[in-house]
Amino acid sequence: MVEYSAHYQAHERARARAVHPSSAYVAFTTEQLNRSAVELFEGQAARAPAALAVAEDGGSWCYGELDTGAEGVAGRILATCGGRDARVAIMIDSCAAMVAAVLAALKAGVTFVPIDPSSTPAERAGYLLRDSGSTLVLTTTRHLPFAREVADGLDVVDVGAIDADPKHSFRPRKPSPDDIAWIIYTSGSTGQPKGVAQPYRNLVHFLATEAEAYRICAEDRCAVVFSSSVNFWYRETLSALIQGASVHLVDMRTKGFSGLAATLIDQRITLMTMVPSLFRKFAPTVRLPLPSLRVIKVGGEPVLRTDFDAFKRTLPRGCVFINRFGSTETAPVRYHFLDHDSEVTDTHLPIGYPVPGSELLILEPDGTELPPDEMGEIVVRSPFLAACYWNKPEITEATFRPDPDHPGERLYWTGDMGLKRPDGGVVHLGRRDNQVQIRGYRVEIAEIEIRLRELDGVVDAAAAAVEGDGAETALVGYIVPGEVRPSVTTLRDALRAKLPAYMVPTRWVFLQALPRAPNGKLHRKALPPPAAPEATDVDAYGAPSTAMERLIAGYWKKVLRDVKHIGLQDRFVDLGGDSLGAMRVIILIESDTGVQVSLIAFWSQTLGQLAAYCDAERAASACADSASGSRTIPSVRREPGRTAPRREGQDGRPG
Repeated sequence: MVEYSAHYQAHERARARAVHPSSAYVAFTTEQLNRSAVELFEGQAARAPAALAVAEDGGSWCYGELDTGAEGVAGRILATCGGRDARVAIMIDSCAAMVAAVLAALKAGVTFVPIDPSSTPAERAGYLLRDSGSTLVLTTTRHLPFAREVADGLDVVDVGAIDADPKHSFRPRKPSPDDIAWIIYTSGSTGQPKGVAQPYRNLVHFLATEAEAYRICAEDRCAVVFSSSVNFWYRETLSALIQGASVHLVDMRTKGFSGLAATLIDQRITLMTMVPSLFRKFAPTVRLPLPSLRVIKVGGEPVLRTDFDAFKRTLPRGCVFINRFGSTETAPVRYHFLDHDSEVTDTHLPIGYPVPGSELLILEPDGTELPPDEMGEIVVRSPFLAACYWNKPEITEATFRPDPDHPGERLYWTGDMGLKRPDGGVVHLGRRDNQVQIRGYRVEIAEIEIRLRELDGVVDAAAAAVEGDGAETALVGYIVPGEVRPSVTTLRDALRAKLPAYMVPTRWVFLQALPRAPNGKLHRKALPPPAAPEATDVDAYGAPSTAMERLIAGYWKKVLRDVKHIGLQDRFVDLGGDSLGAMRVIILIESDTGVQVSLIAFWSQTLGQLAAYCDAERAASACADSASGSRTIPSVRREPGRTAPRREGQDGRPG
């Protein structure tokens, strides 16, 4: 019992340190908790209209500008599809225009449905529009062609053009507490994504819980690195804005980890959240002190002791490390605070201690509560649960079950396994089903398998998650081919047209038949481990020969490890590389050559193309330096076609 009490005491000590040096945090009053999230934001805009609200590459927006812009968009929403049950799809990636559109939907009192246009295939985006019943699509100039392609006749509005139209004045509509505020889609076991519908009554609780846990105040500067299609993005962004803090949007696809570290320094970031797999790649890139960072939050995946060790090695002593547990269906329900004086001996970090407004139970399948230190399913009891899975009553009924001890209330059965310590702390032990976490995204293996079986040349298929490099999870596709075996490239490209990139396997195994149990069901434990990814025929496609080709091929081998031979026509992704590995290579290229390559460009280029680009950039930089008489290291240049970012009215994202 002494050991468990020591855990809790260390948690409370670290929690007390999670405050801004200015001590400017002010707790929420009862009156504030009874207001809407939009009213809290509007209060901050009225109090300090010139204060920084949102910053991104090339632009920043103060609270007054953001509030005015959101009102213009809200007016268009109400003029186009106003009404209690209206649903509006927001097809904008992570940028200031997305923040304004979300605030506009909340001001209009409608339901918004976020769809990331940069990572969602057209077929999937069309399904989300149909399933949600959206009647209006908000987008930006950059994504207007894609939005029109998938909208199938729905109204599509470029938010950048709205403020110039005086016809759409704003008349707010106050939603009822049971109206749905947002529908966020996650992977579904039926082969189609499922939408988690959250009512307006939950919003302030969610945001106030986050703000209170981290003591967010108007002096804070909060970095947001997530896609705009995931739950983290909204809670991070809105919890900062209702407290008067500034939100700093970081596009990891173009910044990379070295760019992120520079942003944290340049913009004096005080709070940031990452999934553990991203943190593992980020920590080694921190070469300079980050004195302003006071809180680093991790969650969405199991957190390891080695992650905490990396925190202590790389982040300032005044920084607090927080492991959070929650889901799209709930508010954060557990936090575990650690500082540099905390000690961790177990392989996995505990998910911590209770949050007001929720209770975690460890139950048997029949609902019997288990005693301390016995493993069972983690079940959430809270009045702040999601309303339903949109248009999926059977899944809703199976997951949100009646609470036998509180008539009229519900329990959320998470599918996560864990145990409770005698002092109330909880340890997360993984999933009981075929759902996995890939870089913070929740993925149903069944959905991948259904899509694999739909591909040409595939007779049967299965998928599995295996532990990859650095304790990260990698997806494996098992294929029983037809008479003509499809290539891995063909399979991967066809699957990318149906699923987001994080759901596409990076390893592939071809089998004559899938292993089956005596009852005919797939014998998952008998699926063979994946072999090293196959490279192209080096003799046929050319071995690396120039200095740059050999240098980059060496980086690929260092990151991919199992790949021994690499040809000039190979693509990193075709050899099993994922976006985290790609970022590692990009950092190595920039460090050794001075050439900056965006993740988007890196992803599509072969080894030969990438080496040629780097050679050309170095030559151009050398010529420029020679002309100016400079003898310094060649400067980093923008890639062809990439322009300076524009403000919200023009697009809100880098071109």
